[in-house]
Amino acid sequence: MNIMIIFSMVALIAVDQLTKIWAVHALAGGNDIRLWNNIFHFHYISNYGAAWGIFSGKQAFLIILTSLIRIQVLKL
Repeated sequence: MNIMIIFSMVALIAVDQLTKIWAVHALAGGNDIRLWNNIFHFHYISNYGAAWGIFSGKQAFLIILTSLIRIQVLKL
């Protein structure tokens, strides 16, 4: 696999995880960050499922599904 693809994947995962850590520390507890009053602001909401709460409480299923898809993609 191309080293640039691997580097890009690692960089994107790192940025994703860092923004999640920032959101928990900066926004948890009801602290909103308003960038444009009444138009655009950041607000912390927990989601324990997939997109929009789909499969909420089904983390084991999502982990298995994601792992299988990842294995299949890496084989290509």
